[in-house]
Amino acid sequence: MTTVVRPDTPTGIVITLDTSKAGRYISAECQLDAHHGCPGGIWDEGGARVLVCLCGHAGCSCARNLPGGDAE
Repeated sequence: MTTVVRPDTPTGIVITLDTSKAGRYISAECQLDAHHGCPGGIWDEGGARVLVCLCGHAGCSCARNLPGGDAE
């Protein structure tokens, strides 16, 4: 049996994320409306937070990581 995949047949889901280094960093989770899964930022190998997710969606778990926001 031979399976042929036509070039116009979708093989998965393609999602375009904003990964630019300028402007506000919004995590992939928040860009996909999975605000409950917010990782809280990107950390370097030494343990310092390099980027903070600045999602502005109401009720997003990232809100606690905003500068001047509610700290846990």
